[in-house]
Amino acid sequence: MTIAEVIRTMNAGMGVAPRKVTVDTLKCGRPNDPVRGIVVTFMPTQAVLETAARLGANMIVTHEPLWYNHLDETNWLRGDPVYARKRRFIERHHLAVYRTHDTWHDRRPDGVREGQLDRLGWTRFQHPAGSRYIAFPRWSVRRIVASAKRRLGIGAVRVVGDPGLVPRRVAYHSGFGGGRNLIADLRRPGVEAVVCGEDHEWESYEWVRDAVRQGRRAALVVLGHEPSEEAGMEYLARLLEGTLPNIPVWFVPAGSSFRLL
Repeated sequence: MTIAEVIRTMNAGMGVAPRKVTVDTLKCGRPNDPVRGIVVTFMPTQAVLETAARLGANMIVTHEPLWYNHLDETNWLRGDPVYARKRRFIERHHLAVYRTHDTWHDRRPDGVREGQLDRLGWTRFQHPAGSRYIAFPRWSVRRIVASAKRRLGIGAVRVVGDPGLVPRRVAYHSGFGGGRNLIADLRRPGVEAVVCGEDHEWESYEWVRDAVRQGRRAALVVLGHEPSEEAGMEYLARLLEGTLPNIPVWFVPAGSSFRLL
């Protein structure tokens, strides 16, 4: 199969109409090249690209951008030594990088969230099934955090609000939730906590802080962008193994860029 054929097959399996404007495009590589192997990852870091080349894979399927901005614009990177070296590596090893962000999120249920909740072991608590809403069995925020840290292997989680709060319902937002979206969920009847990847620190974080000061039951659990989404790409890799049985598929974790000191 060619790179273009793999992309068509993968997107057809997601069962959603493509957006008219999307970031899900081939960032580099030639669509008619035959695929020798596929690396699926959350972020196409230099280390992930090196692993792909070592494995003999020539196609990378990524959730997040290649060039340090959501639209993968490169005009602003002209003359940047990191950009130049990364591009030379890609060209030298004839790598193709395709991004699946919008389509994987638009799938029903959301592919990223489905993979994440499966890894977390929280799927059985979803209500309604397949939604972003979770009804834990009398779990406090502290217990929710402990479960996430254990299941995702993360060393620290940030919380706004009372860790002892036992929320009636929780909304899970993978990646960047966006302040208005997170706050809108916290205004829904019964939703008293949100678990998210990240938000601007002056948006939902501050709404929750003010809400708690005013006596409202609310909490925000911030996992970090990568911990909140990477298992969703591992889930995609498993699906591709079944869809493309004649092409080697590897999941290569990017991991978090942060170190805890």
